[in-house]
Amino acid sequence: MKKITNPSFLFFLFCCLSFIGFLQFGCKEAGPKWAGSIHSENGVTVVKNPVEPYYSSEVLTMEEELSIGSMEGPPEYMFQQLRTLVVNDQEEIFALDIKASHVKVFDQKGEYLRTIGKPGQGPGELQLPITICLNSRGEIIVGQISKISLFTPEGEFIKSIPQTFQGFVEDIDPGDNYFVTILDFEQQVYKVQKFDQELKPLHIFGESPLPSVEIRRTGKRRVYFPVIRFDVLSTGQVVCGYADEGYILKIYDDSGKLIKRIEKEYLPVPVTQEDKDIAREEYPERLRDSLFFPDEFPPFIRFKVDDEDLIYVSTYERPPDGDGYYHDVFDQEGKFITRIVLKARPLVIKKNKLYTIEENEDGYQFIKRYRMIWNLPRGKN
Repeated sequence: MKKITNPSFLFFLFCCLSFIGFLQFGCKEAGPKWAGSIHSENGVTVVKNPVEPYYSSEVLTMEEELSIGSMEGPPEYMFQQLRTLVVNDQEEIFALDIKASHVKVFDQKGEYLRTIGKPGQGPGELQLPITICLNSRGEIIVGQISKISLFTPEGEFIKSIPQTFQGFVEDIDPGDNYFVTILDFEQQVYKVQKFDQELKPLHIFGESPLPSVEIRRTGKRRVYFPVIRFDVLSTGQVVCGYADEGYILKIYDDSGKLIKRIEKEYLPVPVTQEDKDIAREEYPERLRDSLFFPDEFPPFIRFKVDDEDLIYVSTYERPPDGDGYYHDVFDQEGKFITRIVLKARPLVIKKNKLYTIEENEDGYQFIKRYRMIWNLPRGKN
């Protein structure tokens, strides 16, 4: 074999070998290989996920950075019964107090700004408010038992629109169309349906039976009865999931056509005697003899989409210390990338910040904001 003595060639060879080594090292550091699969079935993309996430180690930590609420002091920081909240692009927080029938607004630092609405049935007044949304103009939409009311970002009343359906406006797409979970008593189902800006019906995205159907059939009330859940992506596409069908999330385009199905294997969580005892206390005594408990919890409770279209699925699985519940996180492709523990249901996830409503031991409510710190080898932070 001829010996290579050319210094320039040796240097070139050294650089090539070093670059190959760097690529190998970089690939090794990029994280584990995803164990799921993606294929097409009749024009629908099907994403199948294994039990374990793509990243086995913790890739997300959270730091509490804001708490709004007080047990005593200025009334602006005291709440009667918060139900939900929304956050605008300026990170102002709009918190709906359903017992006080108004919306309190706080700035990015948690300072009180103003109150929108008051109890009543007149213009700008709220009757049994349940939901709150923001449209593309930053206007506040409050869903009530028989109408929605619109307010400017500054809190001035715009108008009310009567609704002809049983249900509450829960979300808005980029085109300012409304999404509602309707109670259809004639067909005995919940329906996820889209309406235009004047509340005229458009498309239906999925449905699930009302509890009354099962009660009539079996004479029992199933505890942890699942209903269809949904959320809207930034593209206007809709994610729906009905836990009785399994751990499956279905994604529809804005016309109601199914385009993707995300599936995940899961380990069933058994219903314990302690779970049954706690649940019974939530029902009136006259109904407790009619309760039916399944052997296992449904695969998920609900889910939330963030502003980057990651999906956070709330499950019944608890961490070893029993504090909070596991939430599965799926990326934009539908891959199960990690799981995190949250003590409260995520209401808004925006700009890598998570907003919740939490209670202390005395039952007082607080609005919490957490900074989400991602530690992914692929560079999300």
